[in-house]
Amino acid sequence: MPSRTDRLLLAALLLLNLVLKCSGVGLDPLFNDDPFTLYWSKQPGKGLWAMLATEKNPPLYFLLMKAWSTVVPFEEAWLRLPAAVFSSLVVLPLYRIALFTGGSRAALVATLLFTCSNYHYGFAHEVRAYALLTLLTVTSAWLLVRSCRAGVRYTTLLLAVVNVLLVYTHFFGWLVIGLQGVLVLLLPELRGARRSVGIAAAAALVSYLPYLP
Repeated sequence: MPSRTDRLLLAALLLLNLVLKCSGVGLDPLFNDDPFTLYWSKQPGKGLWAMLATEKNPPLYFLLMKAWSTVVPFEEAWLRLPAAVFSSLVVLPLYRIALFTGGSRAALVATLLFTCSNYHYGFAHEVRAYALLTLLTVTSAWLLVRSCRAGVRYTTLLLAVVNVLLVYTHFFGWLVIGLQGVLVLLLPELRGARRSVGIAAAAALVSYLPYLP
């Protein structure tokens, strides 16, 4: 359990990320693949499903933007807000991983490095799935580490849910799940997570069967 100081520091880092990444979300016009995401998110379900046969991303973010754009103004700032929030939330699981494996100083350094990453600042300002992919990947990694601890309830279920969302966000989600399998086989300190990783991987595979064709 994080100390009171760690919890306060984490809250401050989350607030800092929200301020930095939500600032300026409406300054630039839509660019790169942003219009592609928004165009297809506005299409009827049948047309969207047909497009996904050749698209390099699974449907989750398209569906998320489809729902989001119906309840907010169709403006750059509002459309980029989910990615900015997803990117900011990465500090929560990232801090916990570093705290568990390296202590408070490592957690602070890792989180500040992420906060200052211009690369991820860019992801926070795109109407694409990459910020959500980062959040789900880091959360999945935290749950992997957490599942090695005895007495922690619901970790396997949470890991399964996160991994299902991961593979429906981006095809690279399968690489994350594969890497988890390799890690629990090779690293003695992670072998306690084998059962959780196996169940979560099976859940992701079963959930993917309707999309597989």
